[in-house]
Amino acid sequence: LSSRTLRKYILKEYNGKIGIFENEALIYTLDTYVFTLPEYDKKLLNDGIEISTKEELYELLEEYY
Repeated sequence: LSSRTLRKYILKEYNGKIGIFENEALIYTLDTYVFTLPEYDKKLLNDGIEISTKEELYELLEEYY
């Protein structure tokens, strides 16, 4: 793989919590339960939030911690 290969991260609900997926493989599960979030966030996580950079991922994770 070249260094220019894009990694795609997705945040979505996984077993009731927030799962972080990299190239469709689960890499981490947050201890945040989706049911505790506002309806808007629940819908986003149900659909999956696509993220293209690690920086964007970290910024988004700050909202859910």
